Parts: sequence; C-alpha cells; structure tokens
Amino acid sequence: MIRGIVALFASGLLTNPLVLLGVITGSLFYAFLSANEIYLIYKTPAFYSISLLLVCSYILGFRRVYQENGKTDWKETFLAIIGGLFKFVVASVLMISFISLFDFGDAMITANTQNEF
Repeated sequence: MIRGIVALFASGLLTNPLVLLGVITGSLFYAFLSANEIYLIYKTPAFYSISLLLVCSYILGFRRVYQENGKTDWKETFLAIIGGLFKFVVASVLMISFISLFDFGDAMITANTQNEF
C-alpha cells in the first residue's frame, strides 16, 4: 500500500490541480450534503457544465498544448480538457467513497438505538 501511494506521488497524479480540486470538492460534498443531495448533484447537467467551465479555464489559461510552430494544437487541447474533466469528476466521486469507507459514526448510533423487540 505504501508503494502505491509513493507511486501516485511519483507519477504526479496527486499533485495535479484538477485532481486536488476534485478531492476538495468531494470532501466538501460529503461534509455538508446528504447522500440524496450528492446523488442529485451528480445527476444534474449543471454540475458537469460548471465543471467543464472550470476545467476549460484552467487548461486554456495554464496548460494549453502548442504545436512545434507555436500555434495552439486545438485537438490536443480539447483532449486535455476532456481528460481534465474526467480526472475532476472521478477524483470527487472516489473521495466521497473513500471518506464513507471510514465513517462509522452514523451506523453505530443507529445500531445502538434500534429496538430489539
């Protein structure tokens, strides 16, 4: 497990700003929203539109892909935008599932308060 975490840092995946933003977004969703509200957020197109706008502004502002002659390579830039959107959404979903893996508080409370009769 330690080698896997070291490999994630060595590959640069965990230092990607879009992945970090997805981790922060997933953490905030889990902290402040119920499971039903999170489900509805991921089901609405507005979430993906806002995410696409955020990723486009980051890629076009900081990570634009250029050709050898100095002009923008729009095909590769578009693919980078799609990949960035995928990284953002998957990181937020996986962060929610990772946090819920270690959240035992609600299950313990409801298990102890149920009537056995």
